[in-house]
Amino acid sequence: MLCERCRDEIEQGIPLPRDFAGPVWIVNGEERIAPAIVRRIFKVLWSRKGLLVSREGLENILYGTRNDPPGPRTINTHICRLRGLLIGSAYTISTFYCQGWRLDPRALEGEQYPKIKEAQQRRGRRQREQRKAVVGASRLNGPANP
Repeated sequence: MLCERCRDEIEQGIPLPRDFAGPVWIVNGEERIAPAIVRRIFKVLWSRKGLLVSREGLENILYGTRNDPPGPRTINTHICRLRGLLIGSAYTISTFYCQGWRLDPRALEGEQYPKIKEAQQRRGRRQREQRKAVVGASRLNGPANP
């Protein structure tokens, strides 16, 4: 069974970003064809941006109470196709193992993991300082083999 909100969203629709509104999506100026099932998954994830959508919830919204539901890996295949279509866009799909998926804005390079980037910069400085120290010590001691 579908909840009222889900039924309304599917029947009346929700406003999508202009570039993702039809069967042809525009990503970085490139046209990409999005199959109907992938568009429906995007629509569900878009309506719940930043929220976790479970596999069961997604299956209920997409397939309802069909007597012949698709195989267990079908949703994963569609999510994989959706990820491929979103490459280069402002959005990404985060997977939560055994829980579901979430549509997130894509972080710009270096913004997603600022602490990791800072640690890499510190490590690089330390390595440069160590190389300078080794070179300086070898100059003071002279050649290794006289």
